[in-house]
Amino acid sequence: MIKGLCARYSEFEDVPLMKQAGAEMLRVAFPYENSRPSQPDEWKEFDQFIEACETFGMPIMPCLTTDTNGQCKPNTISKRKIFAGYAERFATRYQLKRYEIWNEPNGGPFVINEPGTKVKTSSLVMVLRDLEQGLRKADPGCKIITGGLMPKGSIRPIEFFQQLYRAGDGIRSCFDGVGLHPYGSTPADSVDRTREVRNTLNALRDVHTPLWLTEFGWGDKAGTPTAADPGEHVLGEDALAAAVLRTIRAYRRLSGPKQLNVAGLFLYRWKDELSGVQSWPDHAGIVKLNGEHKPSYEAFQVA
Repeated sequence: MIKGLCARYSEFEDVPLMKQAGAEMLRVAFPYENSRPSQPDEWKEFDQFIEACETFGMPIMPCLTTDTNGQCKPNTISKRKIFAGYAERFATRYQLKRYEIWNEPNGGPFVINEPGTKVKTSSLVMVLRDLEQGLRKADPGCKIITGGLMPKGSIRPIEFFQQLYRAGDGIRSCFDGVGLHPYGSTPADSVDRTREVRNTLNALRDVHTPLWLTEFGWGDKAGTPTAADPGEHVLGEDALAAAVLRTIRAYRRLSGPKQLNVAGLFLYRWKDELSGVQSWPDHAGIVKLNGEHKPSYEAFQVA
């Protein structure tokens, strides 16, 4: 099982520090509206980060998605064509061999369906079908991972995968791994949510497709509690460190192909952020904004 960190492409100067912290891979969102199609500097925003990773031998799990406001969603034929073209150009340029397609398509700001319409698994199905052939042509032998699902979305993960696997028309050939974000109030809660999904896939006669847990974690400070952020993901610094250590070690014990079959586990996140929203994810980093290590840094490093 790969132990990874979630990072931002703007943090290219920190890549060697993330490696020192024990990260074996970095999961990074590359929003397609931040590229510049048909412009000489189309990839300027991304090149520095990917070049830094190449320099320091750090593999990347790129998440091809939209920005944090979810403004550019491939929810029409023409928009899916644009997104598929972006994915193909990205893969042609960077040859990263693995690609997570979208982020949390089952709920929150990243749902692909049109505003005011019901969240449907078929939205991701159409995206996968539209880009799979071009992505594999651009980067032969690459692995395609479905976007990590949030645990409490408009569609629960087990229902989402049941619908995905029953979509027919060769949908299973469009991906090589499934993504999940097993956030939980405790390490045991996280593992239970992952086991529920693994059991669902096994019941669908798929024991071989690995799970990529592309986000998990807690914050050490809370924002204003809301229905979407009730504060259950907030721990004190020492308790958070203990939870990180226990979670990673638990998944290491259970990651084998005959158990949960987990290929990778990514802690959210490398560094705190001041987004203006000030919810717990802003305080989930293992280092503070000034670079100071939190207790969770050492926990991650030794896990």
